[in-house]
Parts: sequence; structure tokens; C-alpha cells
Amino acid sequence: MTKIWFKRVGILLLGLTLIALGASFLIFGDRTHAFELFLRLWPIFLVLAGLVRLSGFLLDRDPKSPLGGVLLLAVGGILLTAAFRGDSGFGLILAKYWFFLLLAFVAGRLIAEYARANEYGDKRRTFGPGTISIALLICGVGLGAHFVSKDPNLQARFSAPFEKLAAAGKPQSRFTFGEKASDVIRIASGKRLSVVEFPGNVEVHGSGPGPAAVPSNGPDVRVFLIKRIFAESQSDAAAIADPVRLQVDSRASETRVQTAAFAPNDSVELSLLIEVPDGSIQSLELVRSSGPIKVTSIEVPVKLSEPRQSVVLKQIEGDVTVDGASALVDASTINGNLTIRSSSGDAVKASDITGSLEIKADQTSVEADEIQGPVKVNARRNIKVTNFEGPLRVTSAQGAIELVLNSVPAFDIIAETGRGGAKLSLPAESIFRLEALTQSGRIRIRGFDHLGLGEEWRETRVNFEPGSPAPLIHLKSSKGDVLISSSGNAVAVTPTRPVAPTEAQQK
Repeated sequence: MTKIWFKRVGILLLGLTLIALGASFLIFGDRTHAFELFLRLWPIFLVLAGLVRLSGFLLDRDPKSPLGGVLLLAVGGILLTAAFRGDSGFGLILAKYWFFLLLAFVAGRLIAEYARANEYGDKRRTFGPGTISIALLICGVGLGAHFVSKDPNLQARFSAPFEKLAAAGKPQSRFTFGEKASDVIRIASGKRLSVVEFPGNVEVHGSGPGPAAVPSNGPDVRVFLIKRIFAESQSDAAAIADPVRLQVDSRASETRVQTAAFAPNDSVELSLLIEVPDGSIQSLELVRSSGPIKVTSIEVPVKLSEPRQSVVLKQIEGDVTVDGASALVDASTINGNLTIRSSSGDAVKASDITGSLEIKADQTSVEADEIQGPVKVNARRNIKVTNFEGPLRVTSAQGAIELVLNSVPAFDIIAETGRGGAKLSLPAESIFRLEALTQSGRIRIRGFDHLGLGEEWRETRVNFEPGSPAPLIHLKSSKGDVLISSSGNAVAVTPTRPVAPTEAQQK
């Protein structure tokens, strides 16, 4: 009797829920709002199903285990909470709420075993190898999702396939707003310009025509907010685009630009185009922009803090700092000092830098070319520096180091690597002090016959002192070869067999 009564109550609750859903479609004249309400509240069905199964186990032992009902309750509750808190994405929800799923699994196992002991008088081991394995799997998946959610680069890679599937379901019509002359925002000049947490692409360039070829009137900065909306009609797109606006706060020494109360979603793509006439601002700062960044042809210092995607910097008159980059950084033609700190696995590239170069790349490789000032690089993977004209100090944790110098060095060159080899090429007429060391490889020297260094020493340490003041070349590799070769027309004919070092060279 109890079982029949319970089934009737369960069917009644399900029927009432369906009636409420149908009523919502009648109450809302716009079916879109009713559908959005359904998308938010549909996990109630999971909660009801979980209650039905759990109650069936407690009353009539049908089903035989409460685990499925408890897990349905947990999943429905998690999805409802995520819907009302605005959390979206399977990975983000799993990262935030996996612990509750683990608690539900443990609770289901406890209820099952202790209820069985009361009925049959015996009790099996609650946490057997299978139970512990599943619990560890939930922990591993949850902690992995939490780790991915904290790294924007990993998050973008894991979500790319799902974004493609979501894009396939988007309406094919795309409407663009913000390219008219009336939509341009003008900002008074003479201050530092800051763009904070812009949820899209950012492009900054010097004087020139904007997207709508709006004529410039004076040195004021011009800002274009381009909104690309995916919608079924022009009116729907306009309704979505209208609330998306920029908020401009002018302070004593700073003008701050950010979007006003905008929650990113798949139907809106934003781009920010900023035109900076010469002498219009003191400096430019971009903070935590979520899209690619491109800055070209401006004459002020630039600072980028925690950019989430690729960064391209070109033709900048002033010092440039990129702090906390999580994607590719490509900087070229910088008339000033360049400082880059990267935490991603994408490469860091720098070329044609008139000032100093300092790069710290925790996870990636570094390529640099035509650096006129001092060079300091600390990277995890390969490092390649060519055509440098100042003191150099590079360190790689696990990669190879390659250095190419086209002029006779008048400065120290220091390179150390943990696992890869170290290669240096410089003009044959160069005079230098040498400290070369490898623990498990060999040292090879080619050229420089005027110094009497010989060729292809199968030694692990070479020290050379020419007897006069000279720059120091220090190359060290823990697990790789060290190669020093000459370039240019002054390379003499090398002997056919290795030449042993002299006593003076061995000191």
C-alpha cells in the first residue's frame, strides 16, 4: 500500500511541475523568457527524480540502493545553484561544486550499508576498494577542473571544442554596431589612459582613420566600441547591443575606460579601437583584458597587466612592460626598454629593441633579435638571442641556448642551462676570456686560431685567459654539449685532429 501511495505522490509532483511549466509559457507573452526560465529551472526534474528514488528505497527498498537517488539530488541541487548564481560551463561548475558531489557519493554509500545492516543483521565494509577508487576519481577530476579554471590559457584550450559546438548553434546573422561617427567617444588628452578588464579585443594605434574614417578634431583620444551581435533579426540585435556601453572615469592624472555592468556571453563579441594622436596621453595601461591585444605606432610608455590572450606590440616610442602574460607575446621595433613576465606555454618574441631587454618566461621559450641594450632572460625552455649589442645573461631550466653575435664583443656573455646544450657563434677575430663547463657533455671550440684555443677538446671544463683585459664568456650546461664557433672571413684552416690545450690554457 505504501509503495502504491508513494508512486501516486511522485506522479502528482511531476504533474504539478509540468503544469507550472506550461503555465509559465502562457503567462509570458514572449516565449523567449519562458524558455529562459525553463533553462534555469529544469534541474528541478533531477531533484524530484532523486527524491522519488531515495524515498522508494527508504520505504520499500525499491530501488535496491539509494546511491542513484542521492546523486540525482546532488546533481540537481548543484545545477540549480549554478543557474541562480550565474555560473556557466561544465568545467567551471565542476571546479566549484565537485566536493558536494563527493559528499553525496559518500552519503549514499553510508545509507546503503547501514540500512542493509539493520535489515539483514550483517554489514559489509562500507569503504571497499571500489568505493575508494570512485571517490579518488571524483577528487582527481574535481581538483583537475579547479586547476584548469585558474589558468586562462588551459581553460581556453579545453573549452575550444565546446565553443565550436556552441558556435554551430548560433544564428548565422551577425549585426555590427558602433562604427558610426555619432558612436565615437572622445577623451580629453594629457593624462594616463587605462583600460580595465575589457571583455574582448583591444587595438590601439597612432593617428589615422578609424573604422568609420571619422575626421579628427584636435589631439583628443578617440575610442570606438565595436559590438558584433549574433541574433535572428536587426531589432533583436539592437536590443542586445544597446545596454552594452563604455564607462569613462576622469580623474586627476588618469582616464579609466571599462564596460559598464556587462556579463560576457556567446551572442556578443566586443572590440575596442583606440586612436591615440601624438602627445595626447602620458602613458597607456591595459589591465586584465580578456581578448587579443594589439598596440602599434604610439609614442608613450605602455604597460600591460595580466593579458589573457595574445599580445602584439609594434613601433612604440617608450618603455614597454608586459606583466603576467598568459599567451603569445610578440614585441618589435620598441624604442625603449622592454620587460616581459610570462606564465604561459606560448613563445615570447622580441626584436629590434633599442633599450634593455628583460624576460622571465616560467613555462615557455624565448626568441630575441637585434637588441641594443643589456639582455637578461630567464626561461624554462629554449632561448635564442641573435645580434645583441650589450651585456647578456641568459638562463634556461630545461632548454637549449643559442647565441649569435655578428660584432666583436666588448661585454660579458653569460649563459647557463640545466638540460640542453649551449651554442655561441661570434666573429673569428674576437678576443675574450673563456669559462666553459659541462657535466655530462663535451666542449667543442671551432676557429679562433689566433688565440691558440685548438678545436674539439673532449673536456668538461675549459678556462682561457688571453693575458690582457677582455670580456668574459661563461657557458655552462649540466646535461649537454657546449659549442663555441667562429664566423666571418677570418676563420683559419682548422687542423685535422684535436689540439691539446697548453698548460696556461688549463689553468
